[in-house]
Amino acid sequence: GSVYLLLKKMFSQETARYIFFAVFSFSYIPLLSLKRFKNNPMLQSFIIFGVYIILTPTIFNWYLLWIVPFIVYYRSIAFLVLSGTCMLSYHGLISIYDNGTWSQIPILTLISYVPFFIILIYEIYKFYKPQKVNII
Repeated sequence: GSVYLLLKKMFSQETARYIFFAVFSFSYIPLLSLKRFKNNPMLQSFIIFGVYIILTPTIFNWYLLWIVPFIVYYRSIAFLVLSGTCMLSYHGLISIYDNGTWSQIPILTLISYVPFFIILIYEIYKFYKPQKVNII
């Protein structure tokens, strides 16, 4: 996973695990306390799966199948893009067949994750942006 790899490069692997656990655990707090999420178990599930996919150390392509049903309801272009670009990770499988080792090309990882995070940040902004009320 992209965020876990960044944490592992900035800190040790053990520290990255603790940060993952803390962020994943604390992501439940707003889901259980904020009115917007409290009575919506489907939205809660979407967010929990989304946080897990973002933070997990390894994203197997079939992990993204967990999020696909939620894409239909919440129209997340970000996760749709990630579901499509995850196929770039199969380049590592090709390297196993060629030379027996798993290797990722960094540019392919960037192509997979940069559009995802840009769109996700926009979607989160749109989700939390206050609604304008027109009184006429």
